[in-house]
Amino acid sequence: MPSRVVVYATSGLALAHAGFAESPRSEATVQVTVPADRTVWNTSVSLARPDLADPVLVAWDVLRTGGPDAPEAARHLKHATFDRGRGDNIGG
Repeated sequence: MPSRVVVYATSGLALAHAGFAESPRSEATVQVTVPADRTVWNTSVSLARPDLADPVLVAWDVLRTGGPDAPEAARHLKHATFDRGRGDNIGG
C-alpha cells in the first residue's frame, strides 16, 4: 500500500474540493507536479502510452520516495516500459 502518491498533471488540480489540504512536502501524502518542461510527456507518447508521464521521471520519483521495495518497483517499471518484447533484461 503506497504511503505517498506523486501525480504529474498538465494543469493544476483542485484537490481542496476532494478534502485535501496543503502541507509541507515532508508531510505530504499526495504531490501534484505540473512540469514547466512540457517535453516530459513526449517520451510516453513515443512509447504509445500518452496517458502516462515520462517513465524515467516516474522511476526517479519511485526511487526518491524510497521504501524497501522502491528498487524492485523501479526495475519493474523499466522492464514494463523498455524491455518488454526485446528478449533481454538489460540492467535488471
